[in-house]
Amino acid sequence: MNKQIKLSCLLCIALLTGCAPSGYLVQYDSTPQSAMVICNGTQKGYTPLDLYYPKSGIYGNGYLSTEPCKAVWSSGATAAYRQLITTSSFPEGIKLTVERPNTDGYSIDTSADYQKKLNDRQIQQQNLQSFNESMRAMQPKQTYCNQIGTQVFCNTY
Repeated sequence: MNKQIKLSCLLCIALLTGCAPSGYLVQYDSTPQSAMVICNGTQKGYTPLDLYYPKSGIYGNGYLSTEPCKAVWSSGATAAYRQLITTSSFPEGIKLTVERPNTDGYSIDTSADYQKKLNDRQIQQQNLQSFNESMRAMQPKQTYCNQIGTQVFCNTY
């Protein structure tokens, strides 16, 4: 098996099975979406965002104290997420959503959200197109040859 085929096979397996992250799931979201999530001064990504905290951090009667995180929108508006989570009430994980403060710049943030989602869609389409092209390249090809006189003509399909 050549390298390209192996890579494509691994990609197929990853797409079909997905990754199995471990830990306690905290989904960070915001209204509007596409706010940057910053935890302890480190940029983690854009909402909606899934972060997993070690289950060893759950203490007492099922409480998890996450690192301090906040949503920061393009306009500069910010909102903090709560840190103390009752895991016994939400054993599979929790979704935390913050609302953007009602200050100037709301249209900037909704526009940034729209633009980010548009860009994400374009990237997904490009990735899908690349994947489809690599799958087509891996399909077995057949070669047909015809001899006319002393010449042989071959075509591969």
